[in-house]
Amino acid sequence: MMRALELDFVQARRVRPGRVLLLLLAVAAVALTGWHYRQQTANLQQFQALANHNQQALQRISPVSERKLDPALQKQIVQANATWDELAQPWDALFAELEAAANKQVALLALEVDGKKRLLRITAEVKQRQALLDYMSRLEKLPGVSDVALQEHHINLQDKELPIRFTLQAKWELAS
Repeated sequence: MMRALELDFVQARRVRPGRVLLLLLAVAAVALTGWHYRQQTANLQQFQALANHNQQALQRISPVSERKLDPALQKQIVQANATWDELAQPWDALFAELEAAANKQVALLALEVDGKKRLLRITAEVKQRQALLDYMSRLEKLPGVSDVALQEHHINLQDKELPIRFTLQAKWELAS
């Protein structure tokens, strides 16, 4: 025989305490997670605001990145800097040194100076060969001049006094 099935859809169910406790723990975990999410979002917003503030401060104090200059302008700047370097040389000290070596037997005709290489090129004229050698010796003894060398010389046969025109090259070692 078969047993009869009892179908009672209205029967009151009993609430089990374990299930209620599990439900309360789940609700507490969701609430705690929501609170933690809000805290972390607030912290993130504070850090982003601080980072933005620091970025703005860095832009104010850091130099503007150099932009590329027009090649023609760059060339002019290089030329201007070279001119400035030439003008900034201690010319007074050099001329004082050369004047200290001068005498009445030597007529200075030209002075060419290469400031970058620190080379002097002196063109002068003397009446006697010994005056040329004495002048070279005096130049060599100057504290700011060294390596004096005769580059070229010739006798002017068209002048009745037969002067010797010569060119010397020397290193210029004066401090700037």
